Amino acid sequence: MEQKKDGAGARLHRASREYEFDAMIFDLDGVITSTAKLHFDGWKVTFDQMMASLKESRLLPLDAPEEFNEKHYLDYVDGKPRYEGMKLGRPKGPGKSKLDKYHEEIVALLKNGSTKSFVAKKYETTLPNLYNWLKKNEINNTLNH
Repeated sequence: MEQKKDGAGARLHRASREYEFDAMIFDLDGVITSTAKLHFDGWKVTFDQMMASLKESRLLPLDAPEEFNEKHYLDYVDGKPRYEGMKLGRPKGPGKSKLDKYHEEIVALLKNGSTKSFVAKKYETTLPNLYNWLKKNEINNTLNH
């Protein structure tokens, strides 16, 4: 069986088209080869799909970014333990809701007998989102359903 070395020093067995290596190097941290661009691209695809899905279902906070960018990658992912990288999700704290600007109207509608289903449809939100907003704003949840 004829053997020939390729440019990298591996021996190629022509008959079987198999390589025989003397050693293998695994670069799991990007020190030997630059994998940062591939890593960023993978995170970008993941977060962009997640944010598009949340936006479509109207669950994306109003102040959330439209897409994952290099600053997000450097601030929240690059060089961080995986559990720290996951913090990029929804911001902590009370946050703003599109319902905030309709606070008085919503309370008035509920006090005057409108159902929560009607209010959710009127302000283009989901019932769970409305219930969370009512709870966050300490609005009596015994108002009309």
